[in-house]
Amino acid sequence: MQTYELTYIISSHIALEEADTVKKDFEAFLQTKEGIILKSEKTTPQPLAYQIKKQSSGFFVVTEFQIQEDKVKEARAELVKNPKILRHFLMVKKPIKIMKERRTRKPVQV
Repeated sequence: MQTYELTYIISSHIALEEADTVKKDFEAFLQTKEGIILKSEKTTPQPLAYQIKKQSSGFFVVTEFQIQEDKVKEARAELVKNPKILRHFLMVKKPIKIMKERRTRKPVQV
């Protein structure tokens, strides 16, 4: 299973409760596809830098989940067909590499 981070914007023309149901519906969809939700958070309506689909604000939702690689296309298709979701961005979360500590030169004593 691969870990993904999904950020999407829900239209602010709908009520807060409706935005919660959109978020919960998508999470339920992921769980039906054998996905595991690691973290999910939603903000209040935030102003956008530029208009998306003639809207100037939206609810930002950040979801971190694990799912099989072959089910990702289905999840993306689910996001695209929902008219309340303005835009989405999906990226693969890579594990953090632990770097070795660099050697430093010792100061020269006179």
